[in-house]
Amino acid sequence: MTPTTSPNAAPRLSRFETLGAWLHVWTPPRDAVVPPVPWRRIAVGAAIAAVILGGLAAWLVPRINQAKRSHAAADRRAAAAVSARERRILERDQRLHSGRAASRPADPLAAQRVVVADLAHAITSDARARTAAGTLAGRVETTSCAPFTRAAVRSNPSPTATSAGYECTAVTGDIPRSARNVAGAIGYPFWARVNFRRGTFVWCKINLQPGERGIGGEAAFVALPAPCNLLR
Repeated sequence: MTPTTSPNAAPRLSRFETLGAWLHVWTPPRDAVVPPVPWRRIAVGAAIAAVILGGLAAWLVPRINQAKRSHAAADRRAAAAVSARERRILERDQRLHSGRAASRPADPLAAQRVVVADLAHAITSDARARTAAGTLAGRVETTSCAPFTRAAVRSNPSPTATSAGYECTAVTGDIPRSARNVAGAIGYPFWARVNFRRGTFVWCKINLQPGERGIGGEAAFVALPAPCNLLR
C-alpha cells in the first residue's frame, strides 16, 4: 500500500526553517510545529568547542608571540647592520684632511688670501678624487670658501687673526640670478679651519641633516673630527 498523508497533519519544517524559527528571523506557518531549542545539546557542543578552541589557543598563541619576537629581533639586527654600514660610510666620508700653503706673503691680508686659495684648491682636488672613486657624483668645477659665522652678516677675519673657520662648497653647478633668487652655486659642503700663522689648514666633508646644522645621516650619527667641527 502507498502511505498517505493526512490533510490535517502539521507541515514538517526543514532544518533551515526550524533554525530560522529559533532565531526569530522567519515566521513558520501557524499550524507548523516548531521543536523546542535543544539547549542541552547546544551547551554540550559549546563546552566542547570551548575546550577545543582553548587548546588551540594554548598551542597557537605562544607560537605567534615567538614569531613576533623573531621578526622584531630580525628587524633590529637589520637596522643595526644598516646603521653600522652608514657609520662606516660617514666616517670615511668625513675623515680629516690637512694641507699647507705653498707660500706666505709678508702682508697679513695677502697671506690670508693665499692660504684660503690653497685650501680651496686642495678641496677641489679632494672632491675630484672622490668623484673618480665613485663616492661623489657630478663634475667638480671649483671650490668657493667663505668665513664661517653664526651671525646674519659675514665678516672676514681681521688682519691679526691667527685662525678662522670656513664653509666651503665644491661647486658642481651654478644657480643663475633671476627675479626669484640671487645667484649662487650648488655642490658638496666642506668645513675647514685655517691657521694663518703657520699657513696650514684642515678640512672635512660634512653631511648636514635636512633643516639643521647637525652632522650625520638619517640612519647613523658620526661626529666630525674635532678640528673640523666649527660649531665647537
